[in-house]
Amino acid sequence: MMSKVPVRLLLSLCLLAACFVLTLPSPAEAYLPGPGCSCEYYSDAGYQNLVGERTLDCAGNVVDPTWGQRTPRARCVCDPCGA
Repeated sequence: MMSKVPVRLLLSLCLLAACFVLTLPSPAEAYLPGPGCSCEYYSDAGYQNLVGERTLDCAGNVVDPTWGQRTPRARCVCDPCGA
């Protein structure tokens, strides 16, 4: 018979892991460009199929043309604002 301490420890660790996973940002949120950045988003690991683009000016405003979808596979270029 298992003692109550390991069962409680296991339940506590599971609860802690669940809380951690629930607080992680979604992939789209993780790849939003910051002010002064322009990102291209790809659907494949080889970065061949471009599916979206997003650019923000130094004030954080979206610069057109912004199109498509954001994915975890992003290539971003950022220029320092006010430097």
